[in-house]
Amino acid sequence: MNKFESILNKSTEIQNYHHLDADEEWNAFMDLIEQKHPEENLVKLSPNTKKPPAIYYFINAIAATFLIVLLFVFILKPKESNRIQYQASNNGETIHLADGSTITLAKNAIINYPKNYENQNARFVTLQGEGTFDVTRSILPFIVHYDSIEIRVLGTKFFLSKSNDTLIVKNLEGSVRVAAIGNPDNYTILQTDDALKFVKGNFIGKEVSKPTSTLLSEEEKVSVEETHSDKNNKTSIDLNLSTYNLGDVLKEFLVKQNKKTIKIDKHFKYNPDVKVRLNLQKSASEVINDLKNSGLINTEKGKCPECIIITAPDNQK
Repeated sequence: MNKFESILNKSTEIQNYHHLDADEEWNAFMDLIEQKHPEENLVKLSPNTKKPPAIYYFINAIAATFLIVLLFVFILKPKESNRIQYQASNNGETIHLADGSTITLAKNAIINYPKNYENQNARFVTLQGEGTFDVTRSILPFIVHYDSIEIRVLGTKFFLSKSNDTLIVKNLEGSVRVAAIGNPDNYTILQTDDALKFVKGNFIGKEVSKPTSTLLSEEEKVSVEETHSDKNNKTSIDLNLSTYNLGDVLKEFLVKQNKKTIKIDKHFKYNPDVKVRLNLQKSASEVINDLKNSGLINTEKGKCPECIIITAPDNQK
């Protein structure tokens, strides 16, 4: 009896079973909407509509992965460096820079320098070991980081060496500004044939000493020695005078090193290639007075008490 009742119950469930076709229900719904909005184009599903094959999704996944990989390669690809690092394997090897400057290296010296100066505001070089620099003049300052000191020049020839904790700078031609890295206020300026030592953050001496490096020619060594003798005999002459371009003195020495207090009048038109003989070991105000006395510039007061504006000389106004 129980089995009979069970069969009756199951037959009742089968009678109440209703198969739901999603496509038919959707089309019926669309027919209803179309009656109310006949002007709209409605998409109906065909009973035979099939889902895209699995390969379709597989291809799309591969394409998306490929694009992501390309994006990461583009983003993470290291940019080509504009700098070159070289270690000399022999004594006397010469490096030629893009501006025409040359650097003669001692054996095992390591030099790091730019390939070119595009979009550069300075000619920046680092040196480990011993080297002699012959720098071509340019409006771009030439900056050398050597251990804990920075040498800044516009065009000159100088020699660098190190003995234990002592750094030695010998200036052979022109002038150089030597400062402690990280402390630009601790600096000194060397003229032709000046030499100094830098020991534990302090500059020691600025007197001529005979270069002993094998990188210097005998002619250069004799020239420095003779100049030392001349300095002892001609104390009444300013031996620190050197020849510069007016534009370099105004922009690179006066304005660049005194940005907050010295400016050039925008109406002042001058020839930057005019040659001037100056002692750049003097203070900025003394150099300005020397230029004024030469009739090359004039000055007027700026907005602050110590501010100076460099203007055209009286004969050009």
